[in-house]
Amino acid sequence: MIDLDPAADPETRAADLFAQGPLEILLVETARGSARLAIAAARSLTVRRAPSRDPSDTP
Repeated sequence: MIDLDPAADPETRAADLFAQGPLEILLVETARGSARLAIAAARSLTVRRAPSRDPSDTP
């Protein structure tokens, strides 16, 4: 989940959030139907990891 830092002004425009740099999502590894990602973002964004999901649970 990528969200606005709770300490940030909620009225901040998206352009201002990305003025500090891009949001990078890198594919690090793939194996047996799963993928590992690395995420880099400005400090004004919070990146939280959600619990892993079993790919077989996808509808």
